Amino acid sequence: MLDLYKDRKQVLVRLMVTSNDVTDNLLWDLKERYPYVTHWDIKYRPAYDEEEMSHYESDSLFSVDDDIIRQYVQGAKTEWTEEQLLDALSELRNED
Repeated sequence: MLDLYKDRKQVLVRLMVTSNDVTDNLLWDLKERYPYVTHWDIKYRPAYDEEEMSHYESDSLFSVDDDIIRQYVQGAKTEWTEEQLLDALSELRNED
């Protein structure tokens, strides 16, 4: 489809990708396949659905502890695994 624009002076392509689409050579491969594209604007789709981030519900006030976090992560609607989410949380906790 991009070949329709190869005779133009300026070709800007906005590409939406998921983390599953990305390879180490993504941009290099695109530039090699479409050398006439003058600018690539690559955006990542959110790893979560903003409308439905989690199914976790609570009937009362609570304090956030490891059990609450585990329940939230298990109910999260994201392409990341539970292990990846907990690893990221661990990194954030150990940031200082």
